[in-house]
Amino acid sequence: MLETNAVLNNIQIHKNYNEQSIYIYCDENQIKQVLINLIKNSIESMTDGGNIFVNIYEKDNEVYISILDEGEGIPENSLQKVGEPFFTTKSTGTGLGLSVCFKIIEKHGGKVFITSELKKGTKIVCVFPIVEPRDMDVLKQGSGLAGN
Repeated sequence: MLETNAVLNNIQIHKNYNEQSIYIYCDENQIKQVLINLIKNSIESMTDGGNIFVNIYEKDNEVYISILDEGEGIPENSLQKVGEPFFTTKSTGTGLGLSVCFKIIEKHGGKVFITSELKKGTKIVCVFPIVEPRDMDVLKQGSGLAGN
């Protein structure tokens, strides 16, 4: 969905997923919205093109979704404010996008970690509890089982 926008901005999105499926219990549409927002922010941070690396992997019974860009980066004094309602480093925008994303991630039992270096880029890592394959049948009867 975002690849056309990326190509128009001379940006390549590199995806690295595990061969086997990894599952989290979630509202699929909400997690899609989070990923769209995070990748869109990465695209907007790279005015001269570059690369975005999206990795999904499992480690220690958790699912990691990592988005790394080669954008402008976030100043250190702003990094701790990222995700606060109405805080933005953009010239346009409401400062609500990441705030909503972080709330959705927390609602799904997840955590968010951000690192950034000026003129080099930003890395956002979302960590979610994994759903074991043996628990999938029970969860499928409920709602919101999504895999990569």
